[in-house]
Amino acid sequence: MNTLQHAWQRARRRRALTTLLLGLPWALAATVLALRLAGFDIACVAGTVSLLACAALATARARQLDPQWLQRQLDGSGASEDSPCCSSQSPSLPEDCTHACSWTSAS
Repeated sequence: MNTLQHAWQRARRRRALTTLLLGLPWALAATVLALRLAGFDIACVAGTVSLLACAALATARARQLDPQWLQRQLDGSGASEDSPCCSSQSPSLPEDCTHACSWTSAS
């Protein structure tokens, strides 16, 4: 995997973890409420269902970060833009270019 794929996977994991951390207190609250109102058996069912719902929601939200999302993020950040002095139309490196360009001029 390259660096871009690692960053994309980290973003997906971060989104899933955030969703889980926000959903788990609600799952616990539903389980405790079911325990108080209906007993242990129903609380086990409520806890299982709410945990499965949290996991499904976290998976769905992480999958929203697809390749199109990544492309929008890169386009919006400007980090992937070339500098004007590095364009392929420039025949030689300008005097005021202070960074290394990724192309070489043809001789």
